[in-house]
Amino acid sequence: MEKEKNQTVGEKPFAFWNRVYFAVVITTIVVISALWAFSRYFS
Repeated sequence: MEKEKNQTVGEKPFAFWNRVYFAVVITTIVVISALWAFSRYFS
């Protein structure tokens, strides 16, 4: 049973960092798109 607990605890940080990675990628895409849109608007 302890082995199962360790596996469950070991998987949670990976899930957390996968969500962080996904959020960073999405935020980067949104920021780049916004900068591109502003540059097109003001050019």
